[in-house]
Amino acid sequence: MKRLALVVSFFASVCFVQSLYSQVDLKLLIRNPTPSQIYEWQKDPTIIQLIVNNTSRNEYANATFGFKLINEDGKPLVESKFNSKSAPRFTIPPMPHITVLNGSQILDANSITYDRSMNTTALRTNSVPEGYYEVCISIYDEKGNNITNGEEYCSGTIIVTPEPPVLIVPTDDELVTNPFPNFIWTPVTNYAAIGKQLQYKLKICPVYKGQSPRSAIESNPVLFEKNDIFTTSYMYLPIDL
Repeated sequence: MKRLALVVSFFASVCFVQSLYSQVDLKLLIRNPTPSQIYEWQKDPTIIQLIVNNTSRNEYANATFGFKLINEDGKPLVESKFNSKSAPRFTIPPMPHITVLNGSQILDANSITYDRSMNTTALRTNSVPEGYYEVCISIYDEKGNNITNGEEYCSGTIIVTPEPPVLIVPTDDELVTNPFPNFIWTPVTNYAAIGKQLQYKLKICPVYKGQSPRSAIESNPVLFEKNDIFTTSYMYLPIDL
């Protein structure tokens, strides 16, 4: 009987401690589909939004988020760094108060880590492979206690990777004799930034012998560069010389 009483007492203590810290309700709104680069989640306030409802009379200053992006195998591919100096901090007022946060108020690209199982390209570009994911959010007080009712709130999303444009005219290795050529390319597909007009950038650089086009674009002198192109073509003009 003493052992049973001890177990019941211990269980009650655990439940009491959990309810003591679990004081905040969350609702996660995430756009579908979502872009593969987490930096876009930070930059675009329409991708991820969080509604925070404090059910207690306590104010939580310097609170921070715990963030996980979990693949279909149940493996977290992206996680927030605990106590990162780059992590967004915020104050949750006491009830009755609802706080709405989004974008950079939730995420900072410098405060998250990527699982090494992702390929080298994904790690270099901070992009996540396409697929279905669970986005899980928790809130911690300044002492590191999880104050989220239910420990975390999760919502599903589909991540898509945009297909990059391909130059149609002039063709690859074509000798261009027209001093004012017209550049034409295919449109980007699987573009997830809903409500935003896509912009293209045209950049022309020399390609030296034995050099890849990507290496040339990244390191060689720029002969011409045009930003903010809203169509899939650009006519090289005399003023561009």
